[in-house]
Amino acid sequence: LIVYVWVAATLWLPCIGEKERSLSVLFAETVQRSLFYFAITLPFDIRDEEIDRNANLKTLAATFGLYYTKLTACCCLYIASFIAYLSFTGMQFLAITISHLLCFFLVIGVHKNRKLVYYTGWMDGTIIFQAILLFFAKAIS
Repeated sequence: LIVYVWVAATLWLPCIGEKERSLSVLFAETVQRSLFYFAITLPFDIRDEEIDRNANLKTLAATFGLYYTKLTACCCLYIASFIAYLSFTGMQFLAITISHLLCFFLVIGVHKNRKLVYYTGWMDGTIIFQAILLFFAKAIS
């Protein structure tokens, strides 16, 4: 649900009435962004693993543990980067790749005892960071 809302708010709604973007490009961007947003939600599952387990919630972190949840997030980022490689050129691709790399290193650094600012500041901040990079990439191109 979180991924759907973010993709709708950051991609689909701004595209309403836009005729320049083809459906194939929109589909590729949807998949790429969905994987990115999914990857940055998984660290929150890691943070909340004990609470979720006590509440009998089935999350990736509660079911598969820290290692496989991080691995899943990293794989999502890798696939999202590959889709970006196929879909974008030049500065846009560079902007997306930089934001994915930052997110990758943040995911690697996730553990249960991280302070709240790591999640609400750094992990959530990757969304804003990517938007800023894309803004400048489009301005330069």
